[in-house]
Parts: sequence; C-alpha cells; structure tokens
Amino acid sequence: MPEPIYPAIQQHCNESQLAEHWSDVLLPFWRQLQHGQFSGVAGVPIHYSYCHTPGADVAWVISSGRIETAIKYTELIYELSQAALPAKGEQYV
Repeated sequence: MPEPIYPAIQQHCNESQLAEHWSDVLLPFWRQLQHGQFSGVAGVPIHYSYCHTPGADVAWVISSGRIETAIKYTELIYELSQAALPAKGEQYV
C-alpha cells in the first residue's frame, strides 16, 4: 500500500512574527467567519463557527472541549482553509 501524500504545510510566520501575524492575518480571518449558537440538551448553549471555502466538497469538524473557545483554533482553521484540496472525485494517495 503506498504511503499517503498530503499537501505540504507551509509555515506562515515564525515566533518573532506571531503577534503581527495574529493582528494582520488571523484576527481579520476570525472576524469574517460565520458564528452562531443553538440550544443543546437541557438548554445548554452550543456555540459554533465555520468557514465556507468556495469550491470545497469536503468539511473538517473540530469538536473542542467544554471550556475551550473556538477562537483557540483560528490558526488551524485558517491553515485548513488555505490547504490545497484534491479536485472533486480525486483523493490523496
């Protein structure tokens, strides 16, 4: 069985550039995401955020812990939204 081939992960910044990367790239990206909430069992509010990527026919779901906020995953969501996905009907091998 061949080894899976995934798109290369590109480093968007280094540690010394992180504050600038957050304010210039990640925070504006976070603000353009769709955010909302609905009531779960016993009326417990369930908050969600999502990024619609035009042309994508796959989805990633991140289920965080009960005390983690979605904003913690901004960089991961950004990187996934920028990843090169296979064309419809194709797959990574």
